[in-house]
Amino acid sequence: MSFGRRRSHVIPDDRVEESTGKAIPIDIQRQLDANIDTSGGDIRYGTLNDEQRQIMFATAYILLRDTGRRTAEIASLKAGCLARDSNGPIMIYDNHKAGRLGRRLPILESTAEAIQRWHRIRTNLANHDDYNDYLFPGEKPWEEHMDTKHISLALRAWVRGFDRLDANELDKDGHPVPFDRMRIFP
Repeated sequence: MSFGRRRSHVIPDDRVEESTGKAIPIDIQRQLDANIDTSGGDIRYGTLNDEQRQIMFATAYILLRDTGRRTAEIASLKAGCLARDSNGPIMIYDNHKAGRLGRRLPILESTAEAIQRWHRIRTNLANHDDYNDYLFPGEKPWEEHMDTKHISLALRAWVRGFDRLDANELDKDGHPVPFDRMRIFP
C-alpha cells in the first residue's frame, strides 16, 4: 500500500515574523523599572500604608512584566503561589479564562524574590483574616482578592506621574520622541 499527498494536505511554509504584540517596549520597561519605588503612590488601598501599597503594586507590576500573565491571573494569585523544583522557582496560577487551574510557570529568581518580599509583608497585615488565601488582598473586607481594576488604576496613575517617557526614536531635531502613555496598560 502506498500513500499519496494531495495539495490540500500540504501545510504551506509561510514564515511569519513573531511580533511583540501589546508588550511594552524594553526601553519603556527600563524607565518604569528605574522608578518602581514610586509605584502605587497616588492610589488609596484599604488600610495599607504608603510603603505596603507601593510594594504590593510594584510586585503586581513585576509579575505582569516578567510572566506575561493576564491581570486577573495575577490579581487572584494564591498566597502559596511560589514553589520550587530542581530547575528553580515556579509560580502556580489559575488560568480562569480556559478553566485550567494550578498551572505551573517557571519564573526568574528575581521575580520569586519580589513575591517573597511582598508575602512577608502580606502575612503581617491585620486585615481580612477570612481571605488570607490570596497574595494580593481585596481592598474591602468582603473582597477575597485584589480586583483587576486596582492594578489598572495604580499602573495608569503611576505612569501619569512620570515627567517623561521617551520612546527609542528621535524627532527631526534629534530629540527623543515622547512615548504614548495610553499604550501602557496591564
